[in-house]
Amino acid sequence: MHPLRLALCMLILLISSHVLHAQEDSSFPIPDPLFEAESPGLAALRAWSMDKWMAVRKTNHPLYHNALGPARFRSYVYFCRRHELNVNMPILNEMALKNLSEIIVAHFEETEWSKFGAMDKADVRRFIGDLGQDIYAFEYATAIAERREAKDRLEMTTQAYCASIAKENQDNYIALRATAKRQLGR
Repeated sequence: MHPLRLALCMLILLISSHVLHAQEDSSFPIPDPLFEAESPGLAALRAWSMDKWMAVRKTNHPLYHNALGPARFRSYVYFCRRHELNVNMPILNEMALKNLSEIIVAHFEETEWSKFGAMDKADVRRFIGDLGQDIYAFEYATAIAERREAKDRLEMTTQAYCASIAKENQDNYIALRATAKRQLGR
């Protein structure tokens, strides 16, 4: 029995040394240059879209609620880490970005579409998705700041504030999850 154990240990050592050696030699190629500026037309379109977003973000259209709701709920998950929800944020994020993409292109007119020039559909989709990510990050940061401000204004501890808004956010999550299931089919 003892020689079998010795042979087994040597086999494991041989296999693990090969795996460990492969880990030491791995490298991730960093692109050079690391940053490339987008064209002036696309940079202007990004700035125009962000300015336009500030003007239309307070409307009461369902697409806006479906885009902003996940960002606000994510701020609750971040701010109130102790909650009783089993949250599936990737699906809510996907729904938000889908709705943001629709909102963004709904405000483009012919002059904005002309800035895409000879870009293929995948590059246009990638740019609009990236712009949606920018807006989502902005809304998420805004929602966190609003939660902090509300907590401070009410002069409550974080735990007390989170307990006071738990039911509302649980209801929001259930509604957002149902909407995501309807829109995305999962």
